[in-house]
Amino acid sequence: MKIVKFEEKYTDEMVRLYQNEYSEDETHKWSYEKAKESLETCWNYFPDYSFVALDEAGICMGGIFNLVNPYFQSDVLFVISIQVKPEYRGKGVAKGLLKKAIEVAGEKKITGVRLLTDVRKEFPKSWYEKIGLKRSGYIEYAAEIDGLDL
Repeated sequence: MKIVKFEEKYTDEMVRLYQNEYSEDETHKWSYEKAKESLETCWNYFPDYSFVALDEAGICMGGIFNLVNPYFQSDVLFVISIQVKPEYRGKGVAKGLLKKAIEVAGEKKITGVRLLTDVRKEFPKSWYEKIGLKRSGYIEYAAEIDGLDL
């Protein structure tokens, strides 16, 4: 496996994988445009932290997209997305991608890593805990705008 910086030629593949991985159901499905916009924020503004994993034949297996969050007391690598194609899961791809992003972050004196995950899903939550990430204690609140009582 080879981890390389994200290049534009991987855009369509990574956006479609992101759409599939992060759409909850048919009523909460990412459009191609919104998925691309989400990932573009990472690769346009924080290009040093976006990577893809390639197999021996140069086939893209997955990617990681991050940003550096300026809203914490110390510099923190914020993982927006780790995505691996189904046929490559369980082969260390996600771990390799995260390791590379953290290695680059460490070179730039970034000391922490954070991410959000759906706690209702055992995986990837169990994997994050297995590699040493801990729940932060923050709780996300969400609502549809028209559902607020203001």
